[in-house]
Amino acid sequence: MRTLAGRLAESTIATAGLALTLGLLLGLGVAAGSPLYVGAALAGGVAAGVMLTNVRASVLGLLAVLFLLPFAVVPLPIGGVRPTFLDAALGVLLVAWLSQALLRDGGRFVATPLNGLVLAFVGLSFVALIAGLSHGLSPESFRLFLKLVNSVLLFFGIVNGLRSQEDLIVVTRVLLVLGASAAIIGIGLYLLPRERAVQALSMLGLLGYPTGPGVLRFLADTDRLRATGTAIDPNVFGATLALVAGVTFGQIFGRARVFPLWVLVAILAVTLPALALSLSRAAWLGCAAAAAFVGGLRDRRIWLALAALPLVLLLGAGDGADQYFGHLLSGFAARDRAAAMRLDEYREALRIISDYPLFGVGFGSAPSVDSFVGVSSVYLQMAEYMGLSGLAVFAAIVVRFYRDALPLLWPHASTHRPDLGGDGRRTIGEPGANASVSTGPVAVESESISPQVDEVRRAIALSALAAVTAALVTGLLDHHFFSLRFPHVAALFWLHVGLATAALRRGGSQVQP
Repeated sequence: MRTLAGRLAESTIATAGLALTLGLLLGLGVAAGSPLYVGAALAGGVAAGVMLTNVRASVLGLLAVLFLLPFAVVPLPIGGVRPTFLDAALGVLLVAWLSQALLRDGGRFVATPLNGLVLAFVGLSFVALIAGLSHGLSPESFRLFLKLVNSVLLFFGIVNGLRSQEDLIVVTRVLLVLGASAAIIGIGLYLLPRERAVQALSMLGLLGYPTGPGVLRFLADTDRLRATGTAIDPNVFGATLALVAGVTFGQIFGRARVFPLWVLVAILAVTLPALALSLSRAAWLGCAAAAAFVGGLRDRRIWLALAALPLVLLLGAGDGADQYFGHLLSGFAARDRAAAMRLDEYREALRIISDYPLFGVGFGSAPSVDSFVGVSSVYLQMAEYMGLSGLAVFAAIVVRFYRDALPLLWPHASTHRPDLGGDGRRTIGEPGANASVSTGPVAVESESISPQVDEVRRAIALSALAAVTAALVTGLLDHHFFSLRFPHVAALFWLHVGLATAALRRGGSQVQP
């Protein structure tokens, strides 16, 4: 039970933080001499104040940034630096989580089987950074490195911040809605006349986005437009939507849904076309892997649907589908320029890894003028940056993650063969939807993934695991989930790892939504 002193301290800190934030933002707005900036400062200050006093609200704010404005920067410099919305959202979440841990939980933190491995991974990243200083490290590269580390540490914020079942439900709902919104924006911009699309995207220039005709992205050596939404890069857009599709698959075939089935089908109906329009082959494969993963745990008829999908599309869509399959096959055969460049990147990456096998070349410059760092594969890029030691620790994280989670989901696979009409499952909020095993309050001193979880948590964990599976498969052919240039994509990965871990941990208060 929280003490009166603790509540007063928390209230005082929250009020002071809100006042300081509002004062700072209002001062910047007045200094800029723009009513628009003043209004934005007020709105941002109120939002920041709410997020600082509520971990769940800070996670929701972070989700909005990740899906809708991942590259936005604060319009006015603060101390000569223009922080990004992502910097602000991650920072607010960190403060909210630490204040909750110190003031409400007595300084205790949730212990999970992954904690030590994730900390070891972060520690090795600093070792690699130091080991690579001889190759040069610019201030910008160091700043991007810290952003990447902050994205990895998001795992702890999610596991410690989302304590109740209600937290998990609300975050999953908002994640799906924001993911669908990003897909709708991407489709809308794709369908606009190109001049109008350029104008619409250029309006984000105030927030640091690129402007002009270059905001539209095309398939290399063609005039085929690729959907990007507000993600700038079509491959980033595709990777983001692959995760959304994975969460949606898990919810559709889980036993307890956070939305009615028709809402989930509608989300999938906008996510999959937007994913297709991104022309991201790696994301397509990741999405298919997520569906296959859910099929293996819930309904193997999904495998038959995936096997039949190419034939159905070819017969039903004709030349349009043929273009997409041709694009996919040309990647496997390395017939197009992008695929051929990947082969060059792989060769260079293997050479660098063989020269720097233990800790890699770090996160700065390439080791020589005739070499380059960067490859379209998460795993090769990780080995370039951190050596085989870093890659090994990451592999250990993934193995432990699945080893602990799968036994809690697998026993239910053989008996769960739903038909999507009357399978007996319920949407959260319906009578009986939350009948579950409760093991009492959260034991933050020593928690572990446990079989004593209910179907609500199990369905959310299945969804998050499907998204992680999509990311891991996408990462075979793309680097965005571990890239200095795209820390928000790395944050999405670790957010889903944390969400699954939080859903399956022992106990958890049973808060009715």
